Amino acid sequence: MGEWRKEDFVAVGYIVKTHGIKGDIKVISLSDNPRRYSTLKKVCIFTKSGMTKEYHIERVI
Repeated sequence: MGEWRKEDFVAVGYIVKTHGIKGDIKVISLSDNPRRYSTLKKVCIFTKSGMTKEYHIERVI
């Protein structure tokens, strides 16, 4: 995708904790409809230190 800019994205949730050894994360959705983002295939995570990483979504529970 080239250079990522936070201005080109929409926040969908906050990471609240990691889980297991496979890199799973628990995210609290910003939406009032928990299934709204169930069709997402990938997300980009922007850290406080300025790093950006793309993650593929395997499941939404």
